[in-house]
Amino acid sequence: MISAHRKITVSLLAGSVFWLFTLFTPATAPAAPTLGTCSPTQLKYSVSTLDLSSTSSEAFVNVPETTVSFNLGSASCVIVRFSAMTQAGAGNHVAVRAFLDNAAAAIPPQVLYSGDDSGAPDGAARARAYEFVFPNVASGSHILRMQFKSGNGTVVKVHRHTTVIQYAP
Repeated sequence: MISAHRKITVSLLAGSVFWLFTLFTPATAPAAPTLGTCSPTQLKYSVSTLDLSSTSSEAFVNVPETTVSFNLGSASCVIVRFSAMTQAGAGNHVAVRAFLDNAAAAIPPQVLYSGDDSGAPDGAARARAYEFVFPNVASGSHILRMQFKSGNGTVVKVHRHTTVIQYAP
């Protein structure tokens, strides 16, 4: 039979080994940033006249009045700035992404614009903005769309919004 003293000693030893392993195990290094340079000289934009768009979809859907068409003379980067008033209810969030030619998401692939706005004193939408980067877009004609989705399947809202793209013609 194992004595109580021996059980405590084994438990303390096991706990000490766990903490030593935790303290001296190197942390995983963060991912390296994407770095680059480009010289976009053209600017196009879409300023929406809609007061409200909403979805409860958990899959990305197009934000109305965000489509911007443009042509690149040679491969280059494209920078997208999306500003919007957004709103999400309790326990929910609005995810937003820039989507090019119905095929490619920008860097970052999505961002959260609103989360649980129910705690706001007036429950009102709040203005948000983010810049997305497509680091290497082929020459030719392109169509950019902004998309949004609900975090949990309940209604999220995008109010007035502006989409601005910078690119090299």
